[in-house]
Amino acid sequence: MTKRRAPLSIDAALTEIAAVIGWDGMAEATGKGAAYLRACADPDRREQLAMRDARALDIAFRNAGGFGTPLHAWYAGGLEVAGVLVAASNGSLLTQSAEVIRECAEAEAALIEATLPGASPRETATARREMEEAIASLHRAIGMLPDGHAARVRIHREFAPESTHLATGPPN
Repeated sequence: MTKRRAPLSIDAALTEIAAVIGWDGMAEATGKGAAYLRACADPDRREQLAMRDARALDIAFRNAGGFGTPLHAWYAGGLEVAGVLVAASNGSLLTQSAEVIRECAEAEAALIEATLPGASPRETATARREMEEAIASLHRAIGMLPDGHAARVRIHREFAPESTHLATGPPN
């Protein structure tokens, strides 16, 4: 049975990496057992991933052709929610707003191309990459808004009300 994982959680990040390199590839990258890594990705388990393993997994993910660094994005997002990252000046937010608009438009165009009859796997991969870039851009922008913490937690709860992983960190 597939478990629902909260968006922007460590569970979702590990599952995203597993989709690209597999659990055995993750075990090879970290020197840990695949069963242990599956447990780290299970929101109902208490196992915790070490930082050095997270770094190794993000690197292996990128080396295998994955886009972004899912575990780094999860960690940085948690810092934003905790209010650790400083809100940006209005000039920086304006620059980020332009990036959000550009990235979202590119994602929309790529998504349309990927859904056309006869779309190739390359067009599908491009759409996925563009959408991930748009999401990352939106995440950066929300952390720059005044009271970004409240906005981020509110958005998280709308999409994953049964889980508070993003708001409080991974389960202890």
